[in-house]
Amino acid sequence: SQFDQTESVRILLEYKVKPGLVVLFLPRVLAKYFSDCICICSLPQADALKPRVGGASPLHVAAEKGALGPVELLLAAKADPCYERDDGIAPVFMAAQFGRTNTVTRLLQTKVDPQALTRRGVGPMHIAAEMGHPDVVVALLKAKATPDHPRADQCTSMFMAAQTGHDVIVA
Repeated sequence: SQFDQTESVRILLEYKVKPGLVVLFLPRVLAKYFSDCICICSLPQADALKPRVGGASPLHVAAEKGALGPVELLLAAKADPCYERDDGIAPVFMAAQFGRTNTVTRLLQTKVDPQALTRRGVGPMHIAAEMGHPDVVVALLKAKATPDHPRADQCTSMFMAAQTGHDVIVA
């Protein structure tokens, strides 16, 4: 049976567990048994702004998984949607990379900047275009992200989509 992530996050928050949690990554051998589970544990006095293992917050993990229920609960508990991992990646980047349109749309309804860039000059539009996620590209366009904004290497989102063979995005 599948483990309900939304219910787990709700229970943790109900017991006053702060939204800044440590994400536990299971060995690949065990991960198949917990494929739908976000394995988390609380830290005393933890908050969503402190670095985690690899810099990821629970909101990063929920955004990557497209787990909209946990995303909503974490946002309601004041998890910072703009919090960046050690490499400058915010949750919206994770959702864009994995084509999680509903999660991208929800995060864009907060204070998330659709034009935000990582330290390498890459934005969510670049990632969505390169990975071939047209619905995410449309969501970012609706939020006023520009497709012709160049990355640090001067490649635009449309260039990346064309280069990686995602013609539907270029059209």
